[in-house]
Amino acid sequence: MCDWKKEFKELLFSSADKEAKRQAFDLKEKNIPTQLFRYRPLNAYTLLELANETVYIQSPLNFNDPYDSWTKFSAMAGIRDNSSKKIFKDALLPHYPENQLDEIFKSPDWFENLYELVFQSTGIDVLNVALQPTLEALNQKAATTGQQIMKVCCFTEVNNSLAMWAHYADEYAGICVEYDMTRFQCEDIQRTRMFPVFYDAELADYTDYFLNNSFSPKKDIFLEGSLHKLSEWSYEREWRFNIGNGVFDEDVNYQFPAISSIYMGYRLPDKYKASLLNIAQVKKYSLNTMKIMSYGIDYDTVYEP
Repeated sequence: MCDWKKEFKELLFSSADKEAKRQAFDLKEKNIPTQLFRYRPLNAYTLLELANETVYIQSPLNFNDPYDSWTKFSAMAGIRDNSSKKIFKDALLPHYPENQLDEIFKSPDWFENLYELVFQSTGIDVLNVALQPTLEALNQKAATTGQQIMKVCCFTEVNNSLAMWAHYADEYAGICVEYDMTRFQCEDIQRTRMFPVFYDAELADYTDYFLNNSFSPKKDIFLEGSLHKLSEWSYEREWRFNIGNGVFDEDVNYQFPAISSIYMGYRLPDKYKASLLNIAQVKKYSLNTMKIMSYGIDYDTVYEP
């Protein structure tokens, strides 16, 4: 993760301080790329998007990665408050006498004493094992809630990714759309709600949110999860236009008047080329066609307004 993204993430998610969050958004504003891209299959819906200058924002439940916007709870991280005692007791009653557990819970150091008891007596991390079903239930509830209320449109920093042409542009039979982000003012929602994606070896840990916040759609607590992807996806260099917290109940087309160029895949069917040229001429988009070179992808300009 580059330095500014790491700093941005810490400012935005590690503090409830309003000044820190303002600094985070100021830092992001300075680093939003001049151009962003979307790989698209070409069909009637895509042509309408181009003609109407909209993007489709939708629930991550529809995305190809089942772990998209998924979160986790870790058993041992922060679960030491009194409200957790019942969870521990219910989980450990099959393993220890109730009176022994009750005696431990009376102590101010109940968590340390409990951990010492179960670890020394078994040699394994019984707390994590015993709590796993409860944590998985929390994971399912939190992740599904987040996926349902977030509405996301995915962009990338690059227009020459072989993998993304294959995965998202119908195996080179689709298009890549370029968006000129300088057309928006810094206060426009298309910039304020455009975020970089963070890549990590593990899922976003929401234990602290669970202990200190309620899962209310009015809080932006699911934003971190929706911007967090596993490291395998880092080649996508993704940015996300993200409108969450239940603002929209359904997936919607949202105005995004910033298209500057269209890139046609080298397998694009001829039947679409006239329609694309017509849209490009009417809307003043640059139109380009792909060529496959020994050194990689390149493009020739078909129409320049």
